[in-house]
Order: sequence, then structure tokens, then C-alpha cells
Amino acid sequence: MTSDFSYLSTPTLRTRQVLAAYFVRKCRHVLEIGGGRNPITRWLASLADNFEVVDGWKWHKIVTVVDPAIEPWEEEPVEGVPWIVRHLPIRIEDYRPRGDEDGLVMLGFEGDGHCDLEVVCRLIAAARVTVIEASGRHAPAAAAIGRILARHIHPVAVHLATTYRGAGVPESHPFCERNFYVLEARSE
Repeated sequence: MTSDFSYLSTPTLRTRQVLAAYFVRKCRHVLEIGGGRNPITRWLASLADNFEVVDGWKWHKIVTVVDPAIEPWEEEPVEGVPWIVRHLPIRIEDYRPRGDEDGLVMLGFEGDGHCDLEVVCRLIAAARVTVIEASGRHAPAAAAIGRILARHIHPVAVHLATTYRGAGVPESHPFCERNFYVLEARSE
């Protein structure tokens, strides 16, 4: 198995970020675990619903991306819109939640050995919407997602099984078969 993940940056595979951004577009504070190569920030900025009008002004939400491999970045405003964006080069276990993270995104989730599943489950429980996406043929990810779903933290609102092909995507790459889950907290 190759460790070349450049295919994840192809236009075909970037549709994962577009889809994830759609599901968390109404969340006030989106936390992305991973995303160092392709953070969700730009896709969230492109969605009109991502802005909230408060006292006649458009205010953006907070987007925090946690990945040891990401370049650090903190900015406010972005592209003329007052929002807070933080790219933190740390592991999720070292992140201290603010308590307002209501959207959680994990694209390319790898499962055991890459993160503490208990930490992830606490973040899922606190979120209103969680997006988890991973290769359906990566055993550690599939097993970890199975354990998360078995806890019934929040019900699965969407499950998509996808196969990605196209320019820059290796024809026979097993990790191009992906599972995309959206978990949504029940309204009270």
C-alpha cells in the first residue's frame, strides 16, 4: 500500500469537503479533526448560509481545524467577512474545547492509532452535527466508525457509500471506496 495521499487533493475527492460543508453550514462553531491537506475552511466560506445576520451585520461562525500537519493560521476577518478561523498544528487530544463546537468534521478518518476514540466520542456528543468520512476498505477506520455508531451517541441522518474515479485518482486504489456519515442530535 502506498502512502501517497495526493489523490485526496484531486477535484474529484475534494467533493467530500463540499458535501461536509453543506451539512455543517448552519453550525456556529465547526471543528475539523484532520484536514491539514485540504481544510474545510474555504468550502464553508463559499456557502451563503454560513453567515448569520446579527444587528444588521453579517457575522461568520468560528472554524477551527486541528491537525499536527497543518500550517498554523489564525485570522479575523477573512475575505472581508468577520469570522474567526484557526488552523492549529496539534493533535485532537491536545485541543481544549471552548464548549461551543456544534459542528464536527472528520474527513479521511483513520481510527485507532491516530486519535483517542474517547476524545472523539465526547466531541461527537457535544456536537449538533457530525460528519465522519473514511475509506470503506481501511480496516482500522471501519472498525472505529463501527464502535462509534454502536454507541448510538446521535442517530445517523445520512450514510453514503461512494466510489471516486477521475483524473489523478488511481484506477485500482482501494481507498477510493468511501463511506460518508452524518450524525445529527435529536431536537428536543
